[in-house]
Amino acid sequence: MLKTIGDKSTYAVISSTGATVKEFVYHGKNLIYPERMVGEKSRGGIPICFPFFGKPIEALSSFPRHGWLRHQVLQLYWDVPNQVVFVGKNEVTKEFPWKLKYLVTISINPLAGSLTLKLAIERLRDGEYFRAPINPGFHPYFCSDFSKPPRHSIAKCLARVGSHVLTDFKKESEIIVVDSPILVKSGERTLSMELSGDFNSASQLTLWSDNADEYFCVEPILTHPNAFADPENGKFLSEGEKSEMVMRLTVV
Repeated sequence: MLKTIGDKSTYAVISSTGATVKEFVYHGKNLIYPERMVGEKSRGGIPICFPFFGKPIEALSSFPRHGWLRHQVLQLYWDVPNQVVFVGKNEVTKEFPWKLKYLVTISINPLAGSLTLKLAIERLRDGEYFRAPINPGFHPYFCSDFSKPPRHSIAKCLARVGSHVLTDFKKESEIIVVDSPILVKSGERTLSMELSGDFNSASQLTLWSDNADEYFCVEPILTHPNAFADPENGKFLSEGEKSEMVMRLTVV
């Protein structure tokens, strides 16, 4: 199922599969790389990585990379012109015995040219003694802009995180600490990325592309990708405990 929010000039198209944003269009221009299959791999859009980001730990090796949420068909919970909410729960397994409920709220503000994604997580009562590990992240794909010469200028895949200016994205992920401002040049537009909720000084940005001539990713993660289930640096939920993370993209 696809849902469209916004108006004729500024809108977003969202799939119920993973509550993935497939398009974010501002005055006729898609501000993110459109979701599509490249061979057997999905590229583009804004998938949500949950309950972990990246490669699963050995104990969860049967789970897909970046977790199950982006592959799960969620239920439509709320639907108004500028906002949509999807809800889902996981299947308890021997490998992951915790029961989680999650709501994905996606809002658009056509006047401000902004798109906001919020992932709210609650651990339900499951009788499991140990706390549930989580390390979610957003995985937005941005458009490389080679529409204007010179093709290999500083504008190639340009992003700025604090004082760190990025001009090259490689197949190997680079991990940097979240800093402000976060500015991303996607196509002909520059977007600001604002993070809130449980994002904090320990949160990370992963920078990556396997085809930098077309797209690149600036991906906010709740904590370090290797911290899932790490008792010192990871994020854990007790029964009844909640967590949320918010990312807002705004045209500047």
